[in-house]
Amino acid sequence: DKITSIGTSCFYETSNLEEVSFSKVTAIPQNCFYNCTKLKKITLSGPVTSFGATAFRYCRLLDTVILSGVTAVPTIASTTFQSATLITNGTGVIYVPDNLVASFQADSTWRQYNIQSINNLPAS
Repeated sequence: DKITSIGTSCFYETSNLEEVSFSKVTAIPQNCFYNCTKLKKITLSGPVTSFGATAFRYCRLLDTVILSGVTAVPTIASTTFQSATLITNGTGVIYVPDNLVASFQADSTWRQYNIQSINNLPAS
C-alpha cells in the first residue's frame, strides 16, 4: 500500500465498493466515499488526522470503521457520517486504540458515535 493521500470525492458514488483499507493515508477528504452504497467497512491503519464533511454520507451499509493507527483524536467535520449510515444511527462501531477511547468519547463531535476499543473488534 503506497497510497498516502486521496482526493476530494475520490470514490464518490462508487457503487461496487464494499471494503476499503489504507495503511498510510492521513486524511479522509470531503465527499471521499459519498454515496458508496455498498461500503460496509473501512480500515485506516495509518495516522489519520482529519475527516472531511460528508466523507461517508449515504454509505447506508457502513457499520465498521477501524482507526488502528491514530495517535490522537482526529479532527472531524460534524457531517462526516451524516445521513443514513449505520455509524450515525448507532448500530455501527468506530474502533480506536484502547488508550484513546476515553478521548474520543469526550470529544464533542466524536462522542455521538459508538466508540469502542480495537481490543473489542470481533475476529473476522
